Amino acid sequence: MAIASNRRIDNLLLWPVVVAIFFALVYLYYQGWSLALLAPYALTDEGASMWASLALSENRNAYEFSRLVQHPWYCTAYPPVYFALIGWIFKLVGPVFYPMRMVSMICLIITLVISYRVFTLSGCSRIARVIGLLTLSSFYTVWAYSARGRVDMLGLMFMVLAIQQYLVLARKPKDDNIFRLPRLIVVATLCLMGAFTKQAFVLVVPAVAAALIFGRQWRLSILFMGLSVFLAIAAAWLINSATAGGFLAHMAFAQGPPFIWDAFCTHVTWLGSDCLLLLLSPIALVVAVIGYFRERERREGPYRHQLSAVVLAATLFTFASLLVFYGLGAEFAKVDEIIILAWPTAWLVAVSVDYVKRRYLAIIFIVLAVAIYVIAHLGGRLSRSIEPMIAGRDLMRSARFSHDLILTEDCSIAIDLEAVSEFVDLPCFLQKWKAVPGIFEKHMAEIKERICQKKYGAIVINSRDGCLLKPYYFWDESVIRAIKDNYQVIQELPAEGHMQDFYLPRTTVVGPVKSKANGGFELNGDSPLGLPSNP
Repeated sequence: MAIASNRRIDNLLLWPVVVAIFFALVYLYYQGWSLALLAPYALTDEGASMWASLALSENRNAYEFSRLVQHPWYCTAYPPVYFALIGWIFKLVGPVFYPMRMVSMICLIITLVISYRVFTLSGCSRIARVIGLLTLSSFYTVWAYSARGRVDMLGLMFMVLAIQQYLVLARKPKDDNIFRLPRLIVVATLCLMGAFTKQAFVLVVPAVAAALIFGRQWRLSILFMGLSVFLAIAAAWLINSATAGGFLAHMAFAQGPPFIWDAFCTHVTWLGSDCLLLLLSPIALVVAVIGYFRERERREGPYRHQLSAVVLAATLFTFASLLVFYGLGAEFAKVDEIIILAWPTAWLVAVSVDYVKRRYLAIIFIVLAVAIYVIAHLGGRLSRSIEPMIAGRDLMRSARFSHDLILTEDCSIAIDLEAVSEFVDLPCFLQKWKAVPGIFEKHMAEIKERICQKKYGAIVINSRDGCLLKPYYFWDESVIRAIKDNYQVIQELPAEGHMQDFYLPRTTVVGPVKSKANGGFELNGDSPLGLPSNP
C-alpha cells in the first residue's frame, strides 16, 4: 500500500495532475450537458425511449404485439423501469428531451458518488479512488450517453448501488444472519431494477453469486440466486400480463442478433480512445491480484474485505467483456455497449493504483489526456450541430404535408411534428428481417411501394444513404432511387447521430430550398473521430 515516499509524491506531483484532469473533465461535461439540453431532436438512439415513455404517460401499451408484425412497426427493446419514470415526468412537461437527459445526468452524478464509496470499501487510498472516478469519466461513451435520454445511466446507477450494498454485506461477520438476509434482499432488488432498466445489467447477479461462492458462502449464494430469479420471474409475469403478452414478445424480438465478425471489427474502430482505457483493465487486474497476495501480513482485519472487491470486480469484468464482445458484433451495434464494461475497468484501475510504483501512473495520465482530447473534439462537433438542428425543426414545423404517416429513422421527429412514424427502432427491425430469408425483401418492397405511391407525407433519412455512399446505414440503392424519383430534398439537419435529409413529395409546394448544415455531430458514423461530411 502507500508508503511515506508515495505520499510525498502524491502531494507534490500527483494531486496537481489529478486536479487539472478533474477540472478539465468538469468543464467538458458542463459544456456537453449544456449543449445537449438545447438539442430538440435525438442525439443518439433517443427516439425510441421517448416514444415508449410517451406511450406509458398516455396509458397506452408500449409493448403492443401487433406492432411487431404489421406496419407501422414499433419495437420497445428495453424493459419499462426507465420509461415508467420518464412517462411520469412527461405527464408534467410533455414529450421533450431535456428531462430525459437530465435524468441521465443526475444518474451519472449519483453513480460517481456511490462509486467513490465502492472504491473506499475496496480498500483504495484517496488518490486511487479519485483516479478510478477520472477513469470512468474519461470514457467518451460515458460522457456522450450521460447526456442522452436513454436507459444506460439509470441501469448503471442501479448496478453500482447493488455492488455497494454487496460490499457492505461482505463486511458483516458470517454469523451475523440477522442483518444479512435483509441486505441480501436489497441487493437482489437493486439487481432486478438494473436488469429491468437494461437487460445487460443482469450480469451483476451472477457476478455477486460468484463472489459469494468464492467467499465460501454457498448457502447465501444459492439464496441470492433463488431470490433474484423469483423476483425476475414475478416482475416479468406481471409486466407481461399488463401488456397482454407484448412485453416478452418485444424482449424476444429485440434480442439475439447474429454475430458478424466484420461488424465487430468496424465497431471496435468506433471506440477510439475508449480502447486505450479498456486496455488498462487486464493490466490493472493482474496488478491487483498480485498485489493482494504479496501483502500476506496484512490479510487480517479490514484488509480481508478487499478480497471480495477484487473477486467481484474480476468476475464482473469477465462477464461484461464477453457480453460486449458479442454485442459489438451485431450489425447495428452502438458504442453504448461498452458502458457496462467501463465501470469495472475504472474499479480495477482504482484497486490497482496502490500496488504500482508512482512513476508508472504516468501511463494512466497519458491515456486520460488522450481521452480528454477526444471528448473535447466531440464536444466541438456537438456545439456545431445544435443551431442547424433547431433551424431544421423550425422548417419542418412550418412545412405543409400529411401527418398520417412519415418515414423517419428518428421517431422523435414524428412525435415533435405530431405525425405517425413508420418505425420505432428501425435497426431492430432490419436486423430481425435480415435473419429470415425473404422477409427483408418483402417488407422493403412494401416500403418502396408506399414511397412510389407517395403515402408518406414526409421522409427523413440519413444523408449518407441519400448520397448512395457505401456501406449503407439502412437503405439500399433501390429505396433511395424510389425516394429521389418521388420526393425532393428540402433541408439537411443533424439528428439521431447523423446528418439527415428532409424530403417532401415533389408535388408539395414549399417555400425554402435545401439548406446545408455546417458540420454535424456524428457519433455513429464510420468513426466518431472522423470529420463529418456534407454531401
